[in-house]
Amino acid sequence: MSKFKYVLLAFLVAFSFSCSPEDGKDGPPGPQGEQGPQGQDAFINITSFTPTGCQSVPNVNSDYQKITDLGDFTKLENSSFVEIDYQTNFSVTFDGGTTAVVYQLRVDDNATTLGKATVMLKPDSNNLPAVIHGVFPDLAEGAHTISVWVNSVNGTATDAYIDSGCFNNYNNNLIIKEFM
Repeated sequence: MSKFKYVLLAFLVAFSFSCSPEDGKDGPPGPQGEQGPQGQDAFINITSFTPTGCQSVPNVNSDYQKITDLGDFTKLENSSFVEIDYQTNFSVTFDGGTTAVVYQLRVDDNATTLGKATVMLKPDSNNLPAVIHGVFPDLAEGAHTISVWVNSVNGTATDAYIDSGCFNNYNNNLIIKEFM
């Protein structure tokens, strides 16, 4: 073994014992550090209401069209984001070669910039209880309107409904949560 390796080994052995508990008692605790700033709550506001149900458009094509405005909410902070859950029963009559119909949740007639906020019905499920979940990160502080839109894929459809059975008090619900 070289002289350098002996010196290195002796150095490591010496320092491995010098920090042991036998070296003496620990000193007293130091003073309390400065208090940090108060953190902001992540959750800001929650709103829930039953929107009007039993709404429809008679003809659906490949262009999105509004079925109805569901209601309004107020966003409290500019830097927050909004999460919306819309629960209802979706139904449509398939014809004209349509392979699917897409329902979309929007705020102020604009689609979300994060994800899709949609639910899709296919011919084998033309009547479906479902929840559309959407996150809307770029909304300004203030009043906003939630709406539901619909379009068809590869053809046309008719009678695109939200709450087609008109069970408004049993199945329709909007929950709006604002977070930082």
